[in-house]
Amino acid sequence: MAKMRSYAGTVGAFLVDKADFCVFRFQPHAEGSHEHAFEKQSISCVLPRKGVRESDALLIKGYWRKHEQYGWQFWVMDYSPTMPAGAEDIQMYLAAGHIEGVGPELASRLVKRFGDRTMEVMQSEPVALTAIEGIGSGKADVIHSHTRHLVKLQGIHRQLADWGVPAATTSKLVAKYETSAPAVVRDNPWRLMKDYGDTLKAADRVAALSEVVGTAKRMTAIAEASLGHYRQQAGFKMGYSITELHNTVQQVFPGESVNWADALPALSLLTLDDETYLIEPENAAKLQAMLGSPVRRSSITYKTEGTA
Repeated sequence: MAKMRSYAGTVGAFLVDKADFCVFRFQPHAEGSHEHAFEKQSISCVLPRKGVRESDALLIKGYWRKHEQYGWQFWVMDYSPTMPAGAEDIQMYLAAGHIEGVGPELASRLVKRFGDRTMEVMQSEPVALTAIEGIGSGKADVIHSHTRHLVKLQGIHRQLADWGVPAATTSKLVAKYETSAPAVVRDNPWRLMKDYGDTLKAADRVAALSEVVGTAKRMTAIAEASLGHYRQQAGFKMGYSITELHNTVQQVFPGESVNWADALPALSLLTLDDETYLIEPENAAKLQAMLGSPVRRSSITYKTEGTA
């Protein structure tokens, strides 16, 4: 098995930018740990999804793989944002507009004066920023505040990464919820399945690492995903056979069980001729009128053989 490696550095030019993957150049920091000389140079990285931009400062994790045509490539399995290190990387990072109020011209002035300490000064010494032409006290406060906020968000990225949240999902969570992202995840780790397309295995891992116990929420996520899969296969219907839904659960989540009445309380269950159907709320009254059969709640639970 290939050895996992990690590098801190800066994203360079994109060589391939497709909907489901990208290939880009990455410049590792010179002071990092390198086993081979070529690791100090710009390396070719493959990311099996989108989510990074040119000039992003990242910590990437993955493994080396040799392509028959393109040679050695680093396959990125996970990544998290960091602050750039080194004057050249800092200037490129700032020029790309990562910090509010700082563009290419101001980035050049900042780095010219503060060099490798530029990010540190922006984060901790707002008064020192006013020595730069074009930065008054008001703008210095904006730059200082935005830099501190960015550092805080990077801490959120690391926390979610420690919980096992996939990097692409983490980026979306932080973009939407910012500092509230950890609370959103801990409230219901299984929402990652519905909201971001993550797997049950990934959601379970996040729940375990973030020390969340939520049997009911987990079952609801399985029920929603199974119903969604069934609809994709069979289309929308007036009602869905519980037997067929049970089979779908076993197809998508082998060994799992669902109490449909508890998992999806907004829906109704209709029992007709010894078969029970899951009914959308807007269809319950229609079916009851058509069939003359009462729509009622049920506590039917299908379990796999050998379960209690």
